[in-house]
Amino acid sequence: MSLLMAATIGVLVAVAVLQLLQRNAVRMVIGLYLFWNAANLLIIAVSRTRGVRAPFVGGDAAPLADPLVQALVLTAIVITFGFTAFLVTLTFWLVARGNSIDVTDFTEGRA
Repeated sequence: MSLLMAATIGVLVAVAVLQLLQRNAVRMVIGLYLFWNAANLLIIAVSRTRGVRAPFVGGDAAPLADPLVQALVLTAIVITFGFTAFLVTLTFWLVARGNSIDVTDFTEGRA
């Protein structure tokens, strides 16, 4: 894993954790989205196969790419998109119900 990729993943995780610790529901959704993207980048970064070449009969063969990792990350991106759409809809519902995006306003007995 390159230093730039590791730094990018670290910054994404740090920003995601800071957003998840907020009381604002929109910031929490953004934090989850950033965390999921950092997880996808981590999966891609650690899945590199070194020294393996694609089985071509002539010419210079390019490095082999693992299709399983690509399929897993593509599936994770689709699931992330669907779950983020659900969380945005839930946030809009909370705003319509309680006129607030602060999650402490939605404890038992308050709303």
